[in-house]
Amino acid sequence: MRLLYISQLISMVLVALAVGFLAGWQESLAIVYGASIGMMITMLTRRSTDRALSAAVENPTHGVVAMFSGFALRYAVAILGLLAGFRVLQIPAEPMIAGFVLMIIVQALVMTLLGPQNDKKREA
Repeated sequence: MRLLYISQLISMVLVALAVGFLAGWQESLAIVYGASIGMMITMLTRRSTDRALSAAVENPTHGVVAMFSGFALRYAVAILGLLAGFRVLQIPAEPMIAGFVLMIIVQALVMTLLGPQNDKKREA
């Protein structure tokens, strides 16, 4: 998981610096804000997956409940975080959403590359 967090952090910094030099620093900060929400979603995904797996050992129904509650929490954080950026902080929408989507894409790519190897390490 450290590789995932490091990959997300590096991609966020590189894209934010590139956008900062090309478009301006306000857009760069919007990307950092959106990417931070995306990284928070990644952390919540890890937490809810671990909770669901440990609950499913005792009772599969509890595992499903834990998984769906984590699902609801992740989407609530994403929606409220982006909404707060739009309405409260007056952050430009396009770069903020681009930063958020960037983190989701990096998460999908890294987890695809680590897929079965990561499961074997967890079992050991």
